[in-house]
Amino acid sequence: MALRFGEFVFDPEQRRLARGSEPVHLSPRTFKLLEVLLEARPRALSKRELMEKIWPDAVVEESNLKTTVSELRTALGTTDVIRTVQRYGYSFSAEVLTDSAPRYRLFIDGRHLAPSREEAIIGRQAGCDIWIDSPDISRRHARITVRPNAFVLEDLGSKNGTWVGGDRLAAPHELQDGDRIRVADVTLIFRTGSGEESTVSADRASRRSQ
Repeated sequence: MALRFGEFVFDPEQRRLARGSEPVHLSPRTFKLLEVLLEARPRALSKRELMEKIWPDAVVEESNLKTTVSELRTALGTTDVIRTVQRYGYSFSAEVLTDSAPRYRLFIDGRHLAPSREEAIIGRQAGCDIWIDSPDISRRHARITVRPNAFVLEDLGSKNGTWVGGDRLAAPHELQDGDRIRVADVTLIFRTGSGEESTVSADRASRRSQ
């Protein structure tokens, strides 16, 4: 389940931290520190407890933990989120919101994705919310933005364009339940609400022949 704090979204299942639409790169140890502090919030964890969780199979000095905390604070751009508890340890101090359910789903090749962020990038670049491994897809191809009363799709200057139905997008487009989004030779079906999509397939061969 994704967690939000400030402008960040932490997704433990995807092993991902993002600021807005941009991924924040953390070392495995720094990611683990953030994960452990979030799980324990608002309780403070002792230095010994943190070291045992982050380095379970190694004996390390407190300086290693101090360095990892510093790396996390630098990545977040603030010292306020990670609170130092003098002569004890650290705690996570920011307000955390839970994304309990996806706002929309995308069906592709018989599987479905449920992006949890306000902005989801479609593309073939590593770290994209909707990653598609195709040379015909631009690195950052298109974006879906969640607005108060709408879901908006826009092309990000892709080489082969973004289509809804039979129309190529020239401007941001408000999506409707059941819309077929085409990026290069891949089709995604946009769904809102709790309805099920039982037989969805991006039939690439047939689309190439159209």
